[in-house]
Amino acid sequence: MSSESPAACAHVVGMLVPRPCGVPAKAACTACHTACCPDHLASDGRCLACDEGRKPTGPAVALPAGLTFDAEVLEAFEVAQPADPDNAWSDLT
Repeated sequence: MSSESPAACAHVVGMLVPRPCGVPAKAACTACHTACCPDHLASDGRCLACDEGRKPTGPAVALPAGLTFDAEVLEAFEVAQPADPDNAWSDLT
């Protein structure tokens, strides 16, 4: 039995803080062979980028080695748009 951890998904997530997905990969894209987690793998076995006719992208920014974001910080970037657009900036005051 191998002690190696499974490959991590190679897709980039996050708009304000682009970072590797990092979720364990389920499979490799049948077109570009990029490691993909279930969220980035289309039902036909291709990654979402190939499925949409785009090239898979690498990280948009080079993150310093050892830089991590805790769950609280990441959740702040992943919140849904407020239901009340007139009050959209209320969390910044």
